Amino acid sequence: MTNSPIAWVLNLDVEEEYARGRGYTPKQRIHKLARQYARDLTGSLIHPDDLIIDARNENAGKAKGIRGLAWSPTPWALTHLHNANARVPQPPEFAILQNVNRKAFAQAIDPGAPRLAKHLEHSVQGVLNTLANHPEKCWFLRRPYGVAGRGRLLFQGEPQSDKELRWLNASIEVAPLVMEPQVHIIREISTCGFIDRHGETRWAPPCVQDIDESGAWIRTRPCPEGELDDMDIDQLQAGADAAASALIDAGYWGPFSVDAFEYEYGDGVDAWNTLGEINARFTMGWATAFGDLTRGILLS
Repeated sequence: MTNSPIAWVLNLDVEEEYARGRGYTPKQRIHKLARQYARDLTGSLIHPDDLIIDARNENAGKAKGIRGLAWSPTPWALTHLHNANARVPQPPEFAILQNVNRKAFAQAIDPGAPRLAKHLEHSVQGVLNTLANHPEKCWFLRRPYGVAGRGRLLFQGEPQSDKELRWLNASIEVAPLVMEPQVHIIREISTCGFIDRHGETRWAPPCVQDIDESGAWIRTRPCPEGELDDMDIDQLQAGADAAASALIDAGYWGPFSVDAFEYEYGDGVDAWNTLGEINARFTMGWATAFGDLTRGILLS
């Protein structure tokens, strides 16, 4: 069973589809990117015998009888899997995927553990007031969807250019923005899980995430022995448990990860932000975290 092939749609631009809604069609560069990442993921999430459904190819019937999965089971991805006659597990509704992947969804959860103070702003004036009241701080303003450092802009004080002001006005017209103070991050930890249709959650051990200066993912690797002490583990799991409970309550099932980070709090003291972001989909490090259990979960 665990040797059976899987047909994949790697819709890596899924945040764009969450934002734009039904009818979204990826740009051609996304298909090239998907092929590149398919090579990178071979040996972890993807097996050599798996089939990659590429929208540029003729896929009708190519995956008949094969389990079909997507990076995220959006309408665009499901259309191509069904066109290939893949056997697709029942996905959550698209509106649920959109909801649980919003930055504001994670922001609203009380993790029951340490967390970086951030809040939601619904108006340009509200943003400007926060910036003016805390001129010593730099703030990340985050749009509802974004990944790898995209969908956010860093501000200190009032907007310094027309470009920044246009970005702010255009963003707030679409949805409220999450305002998060910039801090010096010491290390990032990702905790991956899988929620089945019955609401049961399986957990992988926490992993270290290496990112570049822009916030883009470089690699995920298992935590070295002694990287986290018992208090670290308890706090991180409390944040991850709170995220999983919120996902289940919202009607989501499937793969997910919870990103946390340790940062310099001040006066030589470090602190955890135990619930930074939720990715309710596959991630580049999801299979690294689950290791040998990955294939059994995917085919269950």
